[in-house]
Amino acid sequence: MTKTYKEVLEDMSLAPKGKGRESAKKLYKASYEDKEDELDELSIAQQQQRRRNRKNDSLRKSMAKYRAAAKAGIHPSRVHQRRTKLTVKK
Repeated sequence: MTKTYKEVLEDMSLAPKGKGRESAKKLYKASYEDKEDELDELSIAQQQQRRRNRKNDSLRKSMAKYRAAAKAGIHPSRVHQRRTKLTVKK
């Protein structure tokens, strides 16, 4: 099971004084290694599917933003490309 940063901080309070940071780093690193093990278990097809899903989600957001701009009467060249919400360039 992967620990969150908050759980690691709680465990840090149980560590002896003066050693808190080192213990927290070890705990956090250990929980991170568990997460890496889970990622290694994914097949190539699963990794490709996840990437495809991320790309499609990003595309849907962009299309929705430009669709909203068109409804608002804003030219697509005036829409800020790196913002997730509809924002007009200065």
